[in-house]
Amino acid sequence: MRQILAITAFLATMTAVPTMAQDVVVMRRQIAPPSKTVAPPAGNQPGGQPASYRWKTTGTYGPWSSRCSTAATRPILYDCTRVSDGAVVEASMCSGITRTETTEPSTIYDGCTYTKVIGEPSPYSTTCGAGATRTRANACSRDLDLERVDPPTYCSIPQIVTETSDVYSGCTGSWRTVIGACGTDDVQATSYTCVDGSGIAAPNTCDPTVRPADIRGGCSGTWDSYLATCTSTGTHQPIVRCLGLSGAEIGDSNCNPAKKPSTAPVSCTGTWKSVPGTCTGGSQTPVVTCQKGGAPVADGMCNPSQKPSAAPLACVAAATSCGTMVQQWFGPSGGVSTNIGSAASATAARSLCISKLSENGGGTCGWNSGQSITYFWKGQSAVNRGPTSADHLWAANCQ
Repeated sequence: MRQILAITAFLATMTAVPTMAQDVVVMRRQIAPPSKTVAPPAGNQPGGQPASYRWKTTGTYGPWSSRCSTAATRPILYDCTRVSDGAVVEASMCSGITRTETTEPSTIYDGCTYTKVIGEPSPYSTTCGAGATRTRANACSRDLDLERVDPPTYCSIPQIVTETSDVYSGCTGSWRTVIGACGTDDVQATSYTCVDGSGIAAPNTCDPTVRPADIRGGCSGTWDSYLATCTSTGTHQPIVRCLGLSGAEIGDSNCNPAKKPSTAPVSCTGTWKSVPGTCTGGSQTPVVTCQKGGAPVADGMCNPSQKPSAAPLACVAAATSCGTMVQQWFGPSGGVSTNIGSAASATAARSLCISKLSENGGGTCGWNSGQSITYFWKGQSAVNRGPTSADHLWAANCQ
């Protein structure tokens, strides 16, 4: 009967094990937990009856066997109680009574250690440019079982890391020199542009860290001007060129545009001069030259439409008296000089010259024509009277 009462009291005091934060653990109930009867010393219990004792759970647990395990256990805490009134007594009173010492295995990770796993970087977004980006995917490994867990939570590192850098290892373009136009300040700038293998502009394919510095220097060319051949209209067309240091023609952009000579047509600057040639075999060929300032110049300096004839003429007949005078008629200023024949006296020569002037539309005769030489003839020998205004044809004497 006493044993049945003890079992009934034990069942009345049993409580469920509370639910834990990690992995619910429920204690198994034991029907009629072990107990023992101990004869107490005199006076300990009314009537001197022997007392019964048993282990009773406190509802709490001891520490886990491990804080990082898939099979951690922890002990159930007990009090030794007297069956008759549930009073807690010395644990020694329950010695020898069996009890459940630990809970069932549970998974515990809150005490685990973790290792950072830094990921390999991805390729850069570009291999030729500033601000190229690449990413790393980091991981976190639990040392217990090498399980991959959330990196920010367990290893305090971001899961994805983005790196930015200037990368030029994959540049394929090359820098080409570009010489700018000469400015009005006589400064010419040299810069550089990026091109591909075909020489076509290819921005963003060159490494800017090896781009040569721009240069500002003096213009490389100087202007040269000369006159083209005189045309039949009596004008020259100036030919203007930009020449380099070697004297070779280069692009006009290399010369200061503000200093470029005019290309407007100008009047021809040369004057034709015709003198009798040497009499040979009964004829003489006039010598015709283009002159400027009394000195021979290239024929291109004179108007080709005004060039005197160089056709041979008959030599002058031998003198019959004091000498035969042949007057060279020099027509309008810049015009063609013409042999107008012979006369036996100054009066006759003057009359002949005046008639020729009328025939040719005006002009001047003799020294007053403005030409540099007047010839007097004695037989077949021309005597140069020289550029002396006093030595006038109309007052000349026979030689």
